[in-house]
Amino acid sequence: MLAGQAAGVAAALAEPGAGAVPPDALVRAVIAWTQLFGIVSFELFGQFAGTFEPADALFGHAVAQMAAFVGLR
Repeated sequence: MLAGQAAGVAAALAEPGAGAVPPDALVRAVIAWTQLFGIVSFELFGQFAGTFEPADALFGHAVAQMAAFVGLR
């Protein structure tokens, strides 16, 4: 089911004359984006208070992990 959904989204994003985004890459990018969006939201709304404060090291680690996950590192 996920493969079909990803293929549909990838096809919708494809520009005429350009190569389509591979569905697996699209899924990885969406997962990385939502993970980073979540950690930014946690920081903005004080969810790290009393734990990972300041959250700089945690955020840097999360960015590095997501970069590796999507193949940028």
